[in-house]
Amino acid sequence: MKKQFLFFFLMLKFVVADAQKYSLSPKVIDDAGYEYVRVIGQDEDGFYLLQSNLSLNTSRDRIGFRNRKYKIGYYDFNMNEKWTRKLEDEADNFNIDVVTMFNDHPMVLRSQWVKSENTITFSVEMIDSKGSGFNKK
Repeated sequence: MKKQFLFFFLMLKFVVADAQKYSLSPKVIDDAGYEYVRVIGQDEDGFYLLQSNLSLNTSRDRIGFRNRKYKIGYYDFNMNEKWTRKLEDEADNFNIDVVTMFNDHPMVLRSQWVKSENTITFSVEMIDSKGSGFNKK
């Protein structure tokens, strides 16, 4: 019994757990209409925050009368907003399929199905840390 107590005591002494640190944003981040939030990645200066009006855990683009809308923002590690922009569907009926990180930058993959030609066209937009993006079709 003494050996078990001594072993338990020594295990407690050498196991060190640091407490987690959390901080609050100086500005309210959640916009009306964009209730669902996810940190999708980070770089050396800050992190990217993806917001949506529908749950990010489902792939459905429409629930009831609501269509999915996205907003992406970039924040420094003190949670100060650097920029925010809405991700709109492009012209010509492109739909947003995926918003994810690629090479430390957000990537927006859009697709369009042309029923008459039976083809799918993809468009990729990479967004840099200043909020500007460029497209590749």
